[in-house]
Amino acid sequence: MMASTMTLPVLFIGAFLAQAAAPPEPRPTPISDTREWRRHREKELLADRGWLAVSGLPWLKEGETTIGSGEGNDIRLGDGPSLFGVIVRAGARVELRPPGEAPREITTKDKPFQIGRTWVQLIQRGERVGFRLWDPSNARKLAFHGLRWYELKPEYKVRGRLAPSPSPSKVKIANVIGQVIDYESPGVVEFELLGRKLRLTPVYETAAKDELFYIFKDTTAAKATYGAGRFVYSELPDKDGMVVLDFNRAYSPPCAYTDFATCPLPPAENRLEIAIEAGELDPHPVR
Repeated sequence: MMASTMTLPVLFIGAFLAQAAAPPEPRPTPISDTREWRRHREKELLADRGWLAVSGLPWLKEGETTIGSGEGNDIRLGDGPSLFGVIVRAGARVELRPPGEAPREITTKDKPFQIGRTWVQLIQRGERVGFRLWDPSNARKLAFHGLRWYELKPEYKVRGRLAPSPSPSKVKIANVIGQVIDYESPGVVEFELLGRKLRLTPVYETAAKDELFYIFKDTTAAKATYGAGRFVYSELPDKDGMVVLDFNRAYSPPCAYTDFATCPLPPAENRLEIAIEAGELDPHPVR
């Protein structure tokens, strides 16, 4: 079980609010110039709480989980007291019970807090609840030598039209930890690329519904680009139902950079039988 072998820093919850900081951007910030956008993406990956710094994701079991540096703890700490405390999970509720202190609830709405150089945040994925850890000195981050991209190609920036669904539809999307989650989709975007008529089904990634999120896979996957597929976004359709898809900004999901992410996978309707030779190249090329 992952939780029994993961090394965690001591959870100094008393400093929670004083050390709270905003979580990392879920994706690269919109920037008009694509070259600058690519530089910004790399900067976000390398941030102290970027995806390259993610160092662990121990899932919590129901009931009690002991935390401490001593042998026999469910979550073994790198240092600190032999028994730091007990985490009690009851469904989505998580409570820390330090010895001799009043219990403290930890929620997924709390911002990450820092313990030494490591950042910690509670997350929930369906029925799973666990801690996401960021270590700025993570080995993958230290070994990172920069992103690789296809050259910018104007022909891969295309206009498409949203064919809306008669009513909001649900798209079932699996993720890498085996869950299947319903995402709301406004319809299908139809476009032409390299002389071929294609379709992609976008979804709303957040409740704000302020942009369209495309999870797709093409025939460059596992050859030149990341094997599980890539992500790209567009603005919402204009008054005529038109969107702009720029595959020069297609990029690898977080799972390309850490084993501790819960990335969604492309649905069947977004697996294209065409090579989209644009955007981010596989960060782990076959040698």
